Amino acid sequence: IPGAEGPCTTSDGRVFMVAPNQGRIVEILGDGRVRDLANTGGMPAGLALDRDGSLLVADMKLGIVRTSLDGTAHDFVRDFQNKPIRGCNDLAFDSAGNLYFTAPA
Repeated sequence: IPGAEGPCTTSDGRVFMVAPNQGRIVEILGDGRVRDLANTGGMPAGLALDRDGSLLVADMKLGIVRTSLDGTAHDFVRDFQNKPIRGCNDLAFDSAGNLYFTAPA
């Protein structure tokens, strides 16, 4: 996938990545094939797995999106102090489960 970013793995070995310019979240299967999981409709740039087993997606246009491993996507955080979050690029959880993300825009 050209421009793929944000690789993320689950405890059972599933591998997910984003294709930013296509809005896609994909799973890389064991045989190397690519399966579409979801499309944010934005520009996903990074992934992190939360404690509930969902993928949180840093989306440069939409903020933070939560996607279940069955492909259902939901808004998670779109604004801060009543202003849209733009440019979300990377995200990570700390050991207490707090989410940190970059949003340089």
